[in-house]
Order: sequence, then C-alpha cells, then structure tokens
Amino acid sequence: MLLASRMVVGWGTGLLLLQVIHGSTSSRHRSEESVVLDEQSAASFLSRHLLRNSFDFELLVQGNLDRECIQEICSYEEAREIFEDDLQGLKDFWDSYSKDPINASQRKVERDMDDK
Repeated sequence: MLLASRMVVGWGTGLLLLQVIHGSTSSRHRSEESVVLDEQSAASFLSRHLLRNSFDFELLVQGNLDRECIQEICSYEEAREIFEDDLQGLKDFWDSYSKDPINASQRKVERDMDDK
C-alpha cells in the first residue's frame, strides 16, 4: 500500500513537472503571435454558422434519425417527431434502440444529471 502511494506521488510529480515545462515553452511561442486579427479573419469569426445541435437549428429543420438518435442520445419524444405518422416504424426503432445497453446507460446518466 505504501509503495503504491509513493508511485502515485512520483507519477503525479513527474506529470506536473512535464506540464510546467510544456507551459513555459508554449507560452514563449504565443508571445510572438499577434493578438490582433486581420480584417478577413475577424469577419470569418463573426460569421460562424449555427451548429447542428443548437436550439435555433432544430426549430428550423425537420428531425433526422442520424442526427437525433445516432450521433446524440434521443428521447422517445424526439424519435416520435422523426417517425411522425409511421407508428410501426417508431415501435420497431424504439424497441431496438432502448434495448441497446449503451443507449440505455447513457439515457440513465442524462436522467440522473437532470434530477440534480
């Protein structure tokens, strides 16, 4: 037990030292760069597009199975919006989606976070 705690302290000290060395060398490189952007770079920064999972985007675009339930975790309500009038397709999809252990555990984590 004592040996294990010494190893952890040793690793922690070594990692801290590496982080300090990396920070000091990378800060030297940053000081040479200009803080002010040229006009074109500044304009491109201000004209960013909406992200796919942003609130406004989802109001404008119809539900998409890949975006809502494959790339992200979806609720039954989101799946229902995607399948709209295809109740059998919704039932088949939700039966397989909700039985997938990865999706089920991620939905449980989300519910636990919502409760806090």
